[in-house]
Amino acid sequence: MAQKIFTIPDFELTSTWTAYINATTLTPYISPNPPNRVYVNKYIDLTSIPNGSTIDSATLSAEFSRSNTVAVYEAYVNIKANGEKSFWSSTATSLNVKADLDALAGIFGNTLFRFDFRSKGSTDGATISGTSRASTMYYRNVKLTVNYTEPYTKCSPPSSVSRAKTDVAPGELVEISWSGASAGDNMTIKGYEVHRATAYNGTYTKIATVLTTATSGSYDAAAPAGNGDAYFYKILTLGSVAGYDSPLSTWVSVKTKYTAPVVSGVQANGSNYPRYVLAYSDIEITWNGADGINNPIKSYKILRNGVQLYSGFAGSPLSTKASSTVNSSFYFTISANGTHENSAPVNSPTVYSYGPTAPPTSISINKDDVAPEESVTLSWSGAKGGGSYNKITGYRIYRATSLNGTYTLLKTVSSTATYGSTAVASHASNGGKYFFKVATVGERDESGQSSSSASVTTTYTNPSVTGLTLSKAYAASGEQVTLSWGGSNGTNNSILKYDVYENDVKIVTGTTAKSLTVTANSTPGQNNKYSVVAIGQYSNSAASNVYLFTYGDVSAPTSVTVEPGTVDVNGDSQVKWSGAGAGDYNNITGFEIYRATSSGGTYSFLGSVASNNGTSGVFTVSAPSTMGSEYWYKVRTIGQRSDSANSASNASLTAQTYSKPTAPTSVTVTPGVVDAGQAAVLKWSGASGGTNNPITGYRIYRSTSPSSGFSVFDSVDANVSSLSVSAHSSMGYSYYYRVEAVAGKSGFEYSGASTSTAQLESRVYTAVGAPSGVSASASLLNPGSAVSISWTAGKNGTNTQISGYDVYRSVGGAAYELYQSVAANVTSVSDVAGNSGVTVSYKVMSKADKAGYDSGFSSVASVKGNTPPTAPASLSTTPALFETEQVTLTFPASSDVDNNLSHYQVQRRIQTVASGWGPWTNLNTNLTELTLVDTPTVERGMKVQYQVKAHDALGLYSAYTVGVQVQRNQLPIAPQILLPADGSGAYNLRPLVRVRATAEPDGTVQSLHMATDAGAFSKVKDVPSGAVDLSVQVPANLALGIHTLRFKMLDSLGAESGAITVDVEVLDTGYARAVSKGSVISDQSHSHQAEIQQLYQQVNELRAYYGLSAITVPPLVGNMENVAPGNIGMFAAWGSQMATLQGAIADTWPISGITPATWAKCTAGMPPAAAVISQIRSEISRG
Repeated sequence: MAQKIFTIPDFELTSTWTAYINATTLTPYISPNPPNRVYVNKYIDLTSIPNGSTIDSATLSAEFSRSNTVAVYEAYVNIKANGEKSFWSSTATSLNVKADLDALAGIFGNTLFRFDFRSKGSTDGATISGTSRASTMYYRNVKLTVNYTEPYTKCSPPSSVSRAKTDVAPGELVEISWSGASAGDNMTIKGYEVHRATAYNGTYTKIATVLTTATSGSYDAAAPAGNGDAYFYKILTLGSVAGYDSPLSTWVSVKTKYTAPVVSGVQANGSNYPRYVLAYSDIEITWNGADGINNPIKSYKILRNGVQLYSGFAGSPLSTKASSTVNSSFYFTISANGTHENSAPVNSPTVYSYGPTAPPTSISINKDDVAPEESVTLSWSGAKGGGSYNKITGYRIYRATSLNGTYTLLKTVSSTATYGSTAVASHASNGGKYFFKVATVGERDESGQSSSSASVTTTYTNPSVTGLTLSKAYAASGEQVTLSWGGSNGTNNSILKYDVYENDVKIVTGTTAKSLTVTANSTPGQNNKYSVVAIGQYSNSAASNVYLFTYGDVSAPTSVTVEPGTVDVNGDSQVKWSGAGAGDYNNITGFEIYRATSSGGTYSFLGSVASNNGTSGVFTVSAPSTMGSEYWYKVRTIGQRSDSANSASNASLTAQTYSKPTAPTSVTVTPGVVDAGQAAVLKWSGASGGTNNPITGYRIYRSTSPSSGFSVFDSVDANVSSLSVSAHSSMGYSYYYRVEAVAGKSGFEYSGASTSTAQLESRVYTAVGAPSGVSASASLLNPGSAVSISWTAGKNGTNTQISGYDVYRSVGGAAYELYQSVAANVTSVSDVAGNSGVTVSYKVMSKADKAGYDSGFSSVASVKGNTPPTAPASLSTTPALFETEQVTLTFPASSDVDNNLSHYQVQRRIQTVASGWGPWTNLNTNLTELTLVDTPTVERGMKVQYQVKAHDALGLYSAYTVGVQVQRNQLPIAPQILLPADGSGAYNLRPLVRVRATAEPDGTVQSLHMATDAGAFSKVKDVPSGAVDLSVQVPANLALGIHTLRFKMLDSLGAESGAITVDVEVLDTGYARAVSKGSVISDQSHSHQAEIQQLYQQVNELRAYYGLSAITVPPLVGNMENVAPGNIGMFAAWGSQMATLQGAIADTWPISGITPATWAKCTAGMPPAAAVISQIRSEISRG
């Protein structure tokens, strides 16, 4: 059984009420009755009791008391958890609450206990109505004791704990693994805690928590920092219920161990023995660094000849420079910086410096354009050695395939000379080119490759087969033919032999002959291909090919005809044939025509026709010269290779007989009179054809005479019996016509002209007259304005009437174009004026009712488009700053290309404080002068702006020209009194006032003015436009007493600022005596000492005015009235005091702005002269 006691801190509850006296019965009573109840909530956290535990008993107990003996009305405790249970009277001191806790299921969380208290209350002898009363309940030692039985058992630790490794680097993570843990009853494993100690039997401290429900786990633990130190680890199993964790497991350790790193194999440029390197060349020091056990190398420390170069170098290699002095030596010392410990230092081999070798300056090859791999001689000179430690030992020959390509080592030549030569081979490939460079090899180095190079080019061309021919290209089946050829060597590539192929199958290999007998294919239509290849030294020719074709025979036409079969004597007809056939490789090339005088007669060759493998053809033949005679025809096929026999088919041609036609018997023209050049209809009839010779057409004859001079005018076909003809082009003239019949038979074609004659006469016309008086309604108009063009009508011509008018227009000098056509009764048109500066011109033509008889053009009327005037080039507004005076506007005249400038329009806009710029308003809309005066009303500081534009007489106007803004003068700003700072003061011997003039708002020059008392203002001085501090002297003639000084600023336009005032008091100087001209202080009496002391006081007042500290005032020195004269020591002291006073006054000059004075000097050992005293008094007054 387990027990837990939960406590609640002491607390108290106070119940209050008020005692009253009944005014009638004088009986005391309380209110409220019972008194008010008070309570407090107290929470007890029961979560530490394991979930599932059995509550055996639970007792709530407390000690309590009251502040007085007033009875308890009620006191109880409520358990508030999922319900409410009240218990515990005011007399109980403890109570078993187990059953209630179980019922309310509050055991596994915060359980609320509410303590309530209410006093019974008492008047407690109150004699005054409204007396407050109270009773306090004190709760002490409040606790809840719970006895319970746990439902769980503790977890068990892992049975096995191991480490992944030991002897590790400081801080290295090592996996700690465990297994074999188990959970307690009624719970699960929640995780594990890792505990660590520095000794196996030391104190273990938790360092980590691993959350897992498995019975095994792992954790990466860090090894200790010290070499040889160890950490010891134990594992604790965490249960899912708090308080039931396992004890710690057995321990396992992790130990730290490391050794120093090692540096070895230190080399200079890859060698562990002394090295020779080029002076001031790059050198590489390499070494091996072996990490120590668990001690990796971080960096290296490097020394050169014992002097440190690097303390934290990253690692091998070290790239540095050799000594710049030839034959000098140096070495490096390397040590490794380990993570935990450093290595021992190791020295490199000694390195010696030498000079560089130089490559040859001249390289050449004895010849170029050679055969593949031909040997040529490469020569060089001008090489240099690297001194006594780097003599020339030979040369390396480098080769590349392009001038700027990569050169690779070809060969090495041993030599100690500065020149040499060697054999090199040309490129193996045709067109290949080798470039050569040479490097000098010294004892210690090899120079770079020479900057110059030499090259050799391999050049050869393929051989070729020439003149490959067959003795014949086409042969009959099985016919033998001779194949022959020639050969041409390539450049650097001679022909060795030839290979011959038939149909791409080699039939002859490596022959030196140049001819061969071959046999044609046995099948017509087939061919054999023969190829010859020339075999060269380095390459072969392309195959040269030729073909041998086997051909077949052609066949004669199967059909022969003559069309037409009957023609005129000696007339032409056509022999036609078809059905001929071509042979294989034997195209038809033509036909031969044979003729006989009878079908079965002897046929003789007549002619031939070429053909491009056609199977038919046509041949023109002539009929016999005697009418009724016949010719018979046959045709033979001609092939490329062989010909056929004459055709079996034949055809005949017969001659014909003809007579002439007769002429028409009637010829007429309708109408007989027309306009010149106009058409009429010519008709004829009564003609007839000849024998076997029908009419094929007519020839029309024309003449200007009725009886002679006829010539053929036109020809028409036989089916035409009328013709349109034109009258003479000149009016009043006639044409005469006759007609002739034409037949088709040559020699029988013409009937002769008809005897009947027809006449056609031309009518007379004249052109109509042009319009007159063409004018425009205005010569200058605004663009787009209406304009009217008018004219006087023209006159009619002979046989012609005016049908209307065409108006033409030209815009801006362009070509005239038709603008408008109007009827004959219209004599005007309307238009609109063109763009500004553009002239539109018009002219009119009379149109005749007869084409070709229109009039010429009338005179021209023009209208120009008005151009607006230009804007004034500028607008001057003066003055730029004004007070109350007028503003004058001036501007130059605008130009107007049309010379119709009318007036100007001026506008103004005014700026206000409230709304800024106002709108533009008209100031003068009809200004004819070039100047205007305005008196604007505007607030101070605000601006006025003007703009002007020009108008012409037709209402066009320019753009506005805007003038520079002018401004109403602003009042200057009142000055400030700087000293005295409070604005008033008494001035004794300091008639100087410091005034600050603020910058003039408009940037103009201003002046400071001052008035004394009721006097008038007068100018003190001019002041620049910027802010400045001024010193003003109070008038010297003021009477003693208080005076008022007034100051104000005036600007250049006379505007005044407000005035400021300062009161000053003019006091008596108070000097004990005057200083006579040339006199000195002749004694050291108190009166003279007092005067000097007074100077000190006045100087201090002056310094105080300017904010400076006071100087020390010397005291009086006894009664000096009767001191004998000549006490040099006292006089000398006064001289020093004069210098002190001078210096104290001079301190004020930078502040006051007063021009520094040149001080009078005291004579050493003598009393101050009167000039010194007077100057000090004067400077006090001036300051």
